[in-house]
Amino acid sequence: MGLLFGDVISLYREEVYLLAAICIVAIVFIVVLYKEITAIIFDRRIAESVGIRVKPVYYAMLFVIALTVALCLPIIGGLLLYVWLVAPAAIALQFCNRLSAMFVVAPVVAAIVSITGALVGLEYSLPVAPLTAVLFSVVFIAAVIISPKRRVTFRKI
Repeated sequence: MGLLFGDVISLYREEVYLLAAICIVAIVFIVVLYKEITAIIFDRRIAESVGIRVKPVYYAMLFVIALTVALCLPIIGGLLLYVWLVAPAAIALQFCNRLSAMFVVAPVVAAIVSITGALVGLEYSLPVAPLTAVLFSVVFIAAVIISPKRRVTFRKI
């Protein structure tokens, strides 16, 4: 069960340092290659036509994601890792029209929901990883309901 749920409450100091190092590597990667990453995410062919070497950047992106998954899986568990990779971006997408805004909103949402999940879990003696996953689900459903993008759709109907 450790690989599914992990044990985020009883992390060793070395594991915290490893998670911080992974975070720093990902942030530096995004900051250094921001223009290339956004171009490739938008359209690989257009990125290639403007002179961006797509394959090295694309494979570097895959490497950073694979490194993150491989190193974080035994520490935080598969459930929380999957939720942290997908939910913040899905929530941010409900409110952001620009990729640059998503790069700011998603980590803020992840931090707020994760800290809330940890505090509530510790206060009420609940398992933190599943509780955080449930909180992310609730926030995502609420985001879909109150999203400005959805209101436009409902007005047209």
